[in-house]
Amino acid sequence: MSAVQIAEHAHCEICGRVVKVGTRWCGEECEAKHDEAQKYKKRQMWLFLALIVGTLILVRLPISPF
Repeated sequence: MSAVQIAEHAHCEICGRVVKVGTRWCGEECEAKHDEAQKYKKRQMWLFLALIVGTLILVRLPISPF
């Protein structure tokens, strides 16, 4: 059995198309999708952090009996 030789290559991180080694995306559209996904993840991280801080502040507030 002979092994099939495949040229050195990489894949686009968004769509999976074959790209040159050292390249992350196949084009500007995939790069824009990546940037948008990064912005969304960053927004989610800040929202989660704000939720944690808000919860900690609420827990630390003194409870006054009625």
